[in-house]
Amino acid sequence: YLHEPGNVLSASVLVAGTAVGAGILALPQALSPAGMVPAFVSITGSAVYSILTGLLVAEVCVNTLCELGSGSGVSIGSMAERTLGAAGSNLVRLTYLFLHYTLLVAYTSKAGSTISSLVGGDDSMIS
Repeated sequence: YLHEPGNVLSASVLVAGTAVGAGILALPQALSPAGMVPAFVSITGSAVYSILTGLLVAEVCVNTLCELGSGSGVSIGSMAERTLGAAGSNLVRLTYLFLHYTLLVAYTSKAGSTISSLVGGDDSMIS
């Protein structure tokens, strides 16, 4: 099995799918008690922040790729090690581990709640 390099469309779809997580779909409903203007400002501010940090990560990724050569893979860990050193890289890896663990717990909890409501069970034990 040979790994084929991706194309721009595949990379764009991957980044867009990662950026639009489950949380962004719930933000309008969660922010609705605050009103239209504060909700709009919050979501727009979050979008701008996400775009800017994504561009910064992309810049570090390109610089790391140029430094390491096109034959080697670039990951968040390798970028962190290059820019933050070994201690910073370990902190980034632990942060990502914690992030994915909390996402797993949140999705599992919501899935349990949804399944419970579909089968007519009591939702009080899940939430």
